[in-house]
Amino acid sequence: AGAGVAFSAAFGALLLASWRCSSKVAVRSGQLSHFALRGAVVASFMALVLELVGFIAIQKSYAALAHGKPGVDPSAWVLVPLMLVVGVSEEASKIFCALFGVWFSASALRATGAPGVCFKPWRALVEGPRALILAGAGVGFGFMVLENASYLISAAVEGPGEEGVAPKGQGHSEEQRATLSTGLEIFRMFTLLIRTIFNLHPWAAALTAARLARLMRKTGGGWPDRDFASFAFRECAWALWPSVLLHALYDLLVMILPPAPGILMPFVFVLVLRTMLSAEWCDAAPPREAQVVRVVDGPAPDEGQVASPGAVEGAQAPTDAPAARTPSDDPFLTGAVPERGPDGRPSSSPGA
Repeated sequence: AGAGVAFSAAFGALLLASWRCSSKVAVRSGQLSHFALRGAVVASFMALVLELVGFIAIQKSYAALAHGKPGVDPSAWVLVPLMLVVGVSEEASKIFCALFGVWFSASALRATGAPGVCFKPWRALVEGPRALILAGAGVGFGFMVLENASYLISAAVEGPGEEGVAPKGQGHSEEQRATLSTGLEIFRMFTLLIRTIFNLHPWAAALTAARLARLMRKTGGGWPDRDFASFAFRECAWALWPSVLLHALYDLLVMILPPAPGILMPFVFVLVLRTMLSAEWCDAAPPREAQVVRVVDGPAPDEGQVASPGAVEGAQAPTDAPAARTPSDDPFLTGAVPERGPDGRPSSSPGA
């Protein structure tokens, strides 16, 4: 169990460092660790309280509806709303911890002056949409580590173990006991792999943060349109609904499906979330300075060639032009992505 928790934390740290370094995101590793601590402590506690309140309310409501009706099992009717409660509670808690006390403008943050003692640990400066996505992923990884700690420790304490699978004195040979013990270890390692690499929490939290970052995009392509994290209920609901729906559907399918198809659900849902996050990550790329090249003398360069430095003058770069999607910008993409012009549409040939 201890090795599983350490592996969860190491995996989250390595993946966040990979995203940050490969795309040169302006956020410090210590800041991401701060968000992971928020997810592990605050988000987990908030989700637990919200889930308990939701479970009690739903069970009482369905028990009252089924009272006096023979053949109605309340437990069969509460499964879907219970999974929705889990999805809403956990995803809302994670994005709250990713946004509370967060500022997007350094000048506005300096203008507020020194914070109070209680509020000072919560203040954080997040500059850029990709930095906000990584903050959300950090909260998700922290939430994942604490959840895995509870699951893995519970499995280690309450699991059958070698003696429970093949107890001595019941006709099992040493070879059979060794085979069953090896199978149990393989099962534990597979469970650890699923609960770490194919865990939904980091991807779902990062997707919600990415959708909020898209809401803060200005009309001309700049970012942000506000100084600190302040969102209306409608905006939060719009950003949360894909993660909540996928989270609730995943929990429901894992509970009702047979073991054979149910074991594939983590792979399927992580792939869906990763694909959606990849598109948001590309759209959140910072604006690039696109040169407008004018050839002074000599023939125009062929397609794929670059004009010489002496043949270029008067370069002007629009500051609000959206960035082109390229594989180097996106750690999730491996294939080629068509280049886009300043208007965001795919371009068939480079502009000269």
